[in-house]
Amino acid sequence: MSGNATHFTPKKKRTPFPHTTKRLSLLFPGARTLVPTHSALLSADIALFPSSPSPVYNLVQQRSYEWKTSFGKAAFTAVSELWASDEYRFGTALGRAEYVKWALGWRKPFSWENGYDFINPYHGPLVLTVLAKHFDEANSKHGYGNPCSALALSATAVKRALVAWSTGNLEKATDFGTKVWHDIAGSYMLSVLQLKDDEWVSIINNALALRLPGPMDIPANPIPDNNSEEDDRSLLVSGPQLPSSSS
Repeated sequence: MSGNATHFTPKKKRTPFPHTTKRLSLLFPGARTLVPTHSALLSADIALFPSSPSPVYNLVQQRSYEWKTSFGKAAFTAVSELWASDEYRFGTALGRAEYVKWALGWRKPFSWENGYDFINPYHGPLVLTVLAKHFDEANSKHGYGNPCSALALSATAVKRALVAWSTGNLEKATDFGTKVWHDIAGSYMLSVLQLKDDEWVSIINNALALRLPGPMDIPANPIPDNNSEEDDRSLLVSGPQLPSSSS
């Protein structure tokens, strides 16, 4: 061969779809760090299996649904236990409706350890109880960082359960996978990501100190009303303050 011959150099081997593979690998750990979205799952599936949804995609969708459903059930159980804990205060529809109106009011008092003075965000007993149920089912508290998604979904699930009791009697609830609850969970996620390390330590330790009783009878398809409201979830980590003039 002449000295001008062209030599072929093999290209460096690359892992196919590295970003997609990473995304899929994070979906289950994402129970602690991410909020899996339908669009993220769909884009990953299209990249890996462009012709049709794959068994992997369907399995991930099913596991995601089961995971979110467990939060919903735990929230309804926690609220029912709250009613049973104080028959004098919550023994009537009026008493329950008054509590729900307060709990879902400005800055979501149910989310705080002290919903009157807004002390310790995401320390509300209902939220911690749902998070504790998640820890029970996950059989651990660490491994993938702080449970950001689990905490955001715990707050979302509690709100959904309270909305279902807004009249003082249990009403049907929209599916947890609908857009309204997805958007609410996303807003909580933005707030959760602002929590400091010492707040996480307190949240996790307080949740681990709680244990839920066995499953209670809950309607098969609870569906609450989707009332629009001002988004004040971002105030959860900003401390007490007066509403803005535009509120």
